[in-house]
Amino acid sequence: MNAILRDAGVVMMIDDCQSLRQNLNWYVFGSVIRNIESPSDIDILCVVKDQKTMRLVKERCEKHLLCAPIHLRLLTEKDEEALHFLEKTPVQRIL
Repeated sequence: MNAILRDAGVVMMIDDCQSLRQNLNWYVFGSVIRNIESPSDIDILCVVKDQKTMRLVKERCEKHLLCAPIHLRLLTEKDEEALHFLEKTPVQRIL
């Protein structure tokens, strides 16, 4: 899985966001963690503190999303708590 994330630019996208100095929690879900050999896309979730941080992450990730089949979902901590996405969806933490 690490090679898939690296080759698709996910690792580079996450590294790019680290300079924001925010508490970001990154997860992969979907076909990648179901061990599908050649997934058509890579589903990534980033849980952020608030809407302001969400906008910053979205801006930082935009160029990476144009270059690779990455589907990025952004949720605030409050939204994730309300939706229980991490409880309902099989995920693997990246960072």
